[in-house]
Amino acid sequence: MSRYISLILGLFLGGCSMGDNDFAKSVRVAVEQQIKSCPATQLQDLYKNFMQDRFGPEHLISDRDAANRYLQSELSELDSSSETESAEVVELIGWEGNYMRVNLSVVKKNLVSQDVYLDAFIRSASSAKAPSQEEWQKEWTAIEAIIRSMNLSLPDYEQDKQKIDEMLKSGRFAVHHSERFNKACHPHYRIISKEIYQQEIAPLSGLSSK
Repeated sequence: MSRYISLILGLFLGGCSMGDNDFAKSVRVAVEQQIKSCPATQLQDLYKNFMQDRFGPEHLISDRDAANRYLQSELSELDSSSETESAEVVELIGWEGNYMRVNLSVVKKNLVSQDVYLDAFIRSASSAKAPSQEEWQKEWTAIEAIIRSMNLSLPDYEQDKQKIDEMLKSGRFAVHHSERFNKACHPHYRIISKEIYQQEIAPLSGLSSK
């Protein structure tokens, strides 16, 4: 590990019990899983992966009725034959693995009811222990240094990095998937806590609890 990355990790980890090597390994595994799931991944999409696992879905929910209407609209527009068959049904995200991306196909295919799915999504918001803006900025800096060291040749890397840096400096943290990712991988999912997924969604759907 380069001296620069070690310095960045030291600034982020501080008194954390996790060592540099464990953190770096967890980040690399999450990056590799994301790229395997969608080879069209850009840095912007990797940022979204790690951000979602730290902030959860709370910023996506205004109220239950609005969340339900948006879910119903997305389900009605979803072409299960072309947009869900090739998608990952369940993906563990982030270096901590606090949350799962659970594809809407579990509802479309009647593996779980819309009410159960929506309830799991909404209750997952309350389980989030989001970092402060300053804490997240330090964490992302450490994550990005590791991603850069992987030499992945991600498209539009520097443009994405600049856009993310400017966004964080302005006090914002949420981003959309890149246009390339949307076109190639058709992301239709909700963020559900790993614990709620394992206890409530996996047993009903017959999907893996991992």
